[in-house]
Formats: sequence, structure tokens, C-alpha cells
Amino acid sequence: MQYKNKATSTHPAFVVFLIDISASMNEKMPDGRTRIRVVESFLYETIQSMSHRSTNQNVFKPRYKVSLLAYSELFWNVWTKPIDEIMVDDIPEFETQTATDPANAFRAAKLVIEDEISTWSDYYLEKCPAPMVIHITDAELTEEFEDPTIAAKELMSVQVPDGKVLVNNIFISRYIKPPKQSVKKWPGYFPEDTTGDPFGDILLRISSPVPVPYILECKTKEIGLLPGSVFLFPGINNDFIRAGFVMSEGTEELPRPTVPEPRLQRGLNGNN
Repeated sequence: MQYKNKATSTHPAFVVFLIDISASMNEKMPDGRTRIRVVESFLYETIQSMSHRSTNQNVFKPRYKVSLLAYSELFWNVWTKPIDEIMVDDIPEFETQTATDPANAFRAAKLVIEDEISTWSDYYLEKCPAPMVIHITDAELTEEFEDPTIAAKELMSVQVPDGKVLVNNIFISRYIKPPKQSVKKWPGYFPEDTTGDPFGDILLRISSPVPVPYILECKTKEIGLLPGSVFLFPGINNDFIRAGFVMSEGTEELPRPTVPEPRLQRGLNGNN
């Protein structure tokens, strides 16, 4: 399992955004915006980038299928759509809820991915990239709920010919030990590391190893991840959060597109 398959219009990559919308996501970031508003801004930016990457010589050829999921103590399957069907109004302004139950969310995400894979033809199954889950959370787990490790490992055990499901965690927290380097030079977290926070260390244990093709692609995106690192990004500022979201775009297949008229209009300031 080498994670060599590329996303194309004939076999798009399946990307799942799993977003924590618990009450603690209302805490403010250094720029004064709440965590959930920052996450929404980067979700818009990433969907628009996926749209641009699906455009080759001004011809739109969708190379992604996206599932948007949200959770608190409950779980919401917001929608699953090909990238060419996602419009600005499809991305909601989330209302934060109450407690945080990531174990239930990981189990639900596993079912969503298994349902999607069950619809794939043999050709599609053979050629598609392994699905990726982008999990965005402040990891402030509610004590009454179970440790999410087992549920996350079960999700990570789902596999297609290209490899097992990749779980990429973006940890937005003021408790995390900040990296000393910029994202361009940061080597990433390694399995033996600590984040400086017990909840962050749980996320570290349930973050997939970064496959070699993704490491190589990082060099073109000015992200300094090294071989042996895992998919865990410290959400301490815009640069690190953006790097975590960029991983959803996978490795390059099409040449850099000419930029079309934007399909989505909301940017990092959250304005229409």
C-alpha cells in the first residue's frame, strides 16, 4: 500500500471534513475570531482551491468528492457532493452545540466512508486514492464520553487497494506547545513526540503516518514535513491551520490550472 493513486476526473479523491462544533469551539483565536469561524474560513478556502485544481485549460473536470460532517455530543451528516456541485450556500455557518464526543463521530465517519466505497466499481476501487478524513477539533473531550482511540483506529483500518483511510488531525488549542519553526521548516510531529497537552497526545496516537508521496508534495507547498511524521497539525495560527487543510488536496496529477472565475466567494474574512 503505497498511496500512489492520483485524483482525476475519472476516479476522484474522497475527502471527509469532520468538524468539532462543541461549545469550546467558541473560544477566540489570537486574531479575535472564534475557533469555529476560523475553521469555516479555511473550509471555504480549501473547497475553492479544490475547485481550481479541478480546472485544466478552463475546462472543469471534478477530481474530488467531499463529505461534510459535524459533531458535538451528536453527529450531523451535512452532505456529500462532487466538488462541481458545491456552492457557497452549501457551506453552513455552524452553530456551536454542547459536549464533545469524538468517538461517536469517528464511528459515524467510518460508516460514511464504507457506504461511499460500497458504491465504487472495480475500476474505481482500483484507481482511487485512499480516502482522507480531515478532523478539525480543539480536543477538549467531555469526560463522560469514551476515549476516541479505539473508534479512530477502527476508522483507520478501513482500506482500499491504494491504502488505508488517512486521518489528518488539526488541533486548535491554546494549550498546545507551539513549534519553534515556521510551517516551512517545521518537520512535523513524530509518534514519540508530545504536544504538551494530554488531549493533543490522544490525537497524536490517532494520526496517520504521512505517506511518502504526500511528503514529496509538501515540498511544492512550502510545508516542511519530514518522512516518519504523522498527520497532526497544531492549529496555533493561520499558517499551520492552512497547512493541515492543504493536505486534503492530495498529490498533483493535473498541471497547474489557469484560474477561473471563483465558484465560491467567501474568503478568510468570512464575508460574502
